[in-house]
Amino acid sequence: PRKPSYVKEEDWDAFVAKTRDEEFD
Repeated sequence: PRKPSYVKEEDWDAFVAKTRDEEFD
């Protein structure tokens, strides 16, 4: 997935790590 500009980098990293197991691009 691409990071929305309004999402902070550290928050995005945590989000990606949390959703990595699911089928989410």
